[in-house]
Amino acid sequence: MLEKTYRMIINKEKKGYHVYIPDFGVESTTESLKNAVKVGKSMIKRMIKHYNFYGISFPKPCSRDYMSGDYNIVIPV
Repeated sequence: MLEKTYRMIINKEKKGYHVYIPDFGVESTTESLKNAVKVGKSMIKRMIKHYNFYGISFPKPCSRDYMSGDYNIVIPV
């Protein structure tokens, strides 16, 4: 299986952090940056399982040039 990388965008909010995975269109909020990364990775893994279970084609990863947010993290899967 080819490795793909999916971008995780984390923004600092007044109370905590907002995590967004643009390729899957999922988002969440959490209290700490460390937990935001953990939640983001978990969301990506859950979406991959969901896509596999239902036989849905994976989305093409965002361009590496796509930058938005306070923290931009690329997760290889």
